[in-house]
Amino acid sequence: MIKNVALIAPILTHYRIRFYEKLSSQLEGRIIFYFQNKLINDGRPGRTVNESEFYNTYSTRSISFASIKLSFSLDLIRKIRMGGSRTLILEGASSNLTSWYFIIFKKLLGLKIISWACGWHPDIKNPVISKLKTFLEKSFFNKVDFIICYSTTAFEYFRKIGISTPMKIAYNGIDTEDYYEMSQTVIPFASAIKTKDKRMTFLYVGGLFKEKQVDLLIECFKILREDLPETCLWVIGDGPMRTELEMMADVNNTKDIIFFGRIEKGVEQYFAAADFFVLPGVGGLALNQAMLWGTPCIVSEADGTENDLVHDGITGFRFVKDNKRSLIDAMKKAILLSKEDRNVMSKKAQELILIRSNTDEMAKTFSEVIYNLS
Repeated sequence: MIKNVALIAPILTHYRIRFYEKLSSQLEGRIIFYFQNKLINDGRPGRTVNESEFYNTYSTRSISFASIKLSFSLDLIRKIRMGGSRTLILEGASSNLTSWYFIIFKKLLGLKIISWACGWHPDIKNPVISKLKTFLEKSFFNKVDFIICYSTTAFEYFRKIGISTPMKIAYNGIDTEDYYEMSQTVIPFASAIKTKDKRMTFLYVGGLFKEKQVDLLIECFKILREDLPETCLWVIGDGPMRTELEMMADVNNTKDIIFFGRIEKGVEQYFAAADFFVLPGVGGLALNQAMLWGTPCIVSEADGTENDLVHDGITGFRFVKDNKRSLIDAMKKAILLSKEDRNVMSKKAQELILIRSNTDEMAKTFSEVIYNLS
């Protein structure tokens, strides 16, 4: 079967596998996926890719210039040209020189280019670099044939900087197909965890690196416990800052912080058992995972998807970015919320994921865009 569609991403993550399977089914198997195999542990989970009919690998080279990291893959160019795909779904990163190659020569190569874009990037303090990045983004995204955005925030950002390319939102989501079956085992496990420890539980799940700001969460939790001691914090994840964060919790004599390490299978029971999920820095899909299991969220600015998911006082609480006092106040609001109001918040959070922000809806949006471009 000719694979006339190719989706290219930096790494294969476990939480995307079902989405890729559903997209392949929607396209009747006419898609192939390209990923790099990870060589270092940077806190972001990546699966080892074994080449097959549907999965392929590529290698890349990277260089850093100021705060911009440029990457290029001659290997990927060669494989795409040999494979014969005519519709490419590319990572929405203007720093990817390989993507520039495909965009610049798309007419010559007979390609249609779809950019799958988050619309988020780290704060750039240098005004010259910031203007340069905006200029490059505007040029990059105005040259593709279509943009699929993660969120309303991304859509609005692209229009604001002058991008006129057709766009559609595929709300970033997780797989919910097995939710009802899984709940038969997950909920009893979660109830058993809460029976052993009835304290108010805050949860963090994700990579342990600088941009995630788990250190901010630990500092705020320490202050919070001085007034409200019947609380605990669970930290699930791994990364380059793990040892530092564990030492920080110990040095500050912060009690009731438990580091579980990375959990992929069985993490659902912790999402379901926690009272509130806290995302102190960047991220996104962990919000969906928490909300699926009825756990409201506390977040500031993440990857833009939070504005579609966490509505203050409705599906969780918002706090001001990098502001300790604001995060502490949001956590206090969570603790002081009545059981009835927390149950209402829990149901509204869960409904949002089951109805809209899931892989079924993502696959439908992607396949519609691909068919319309063909």
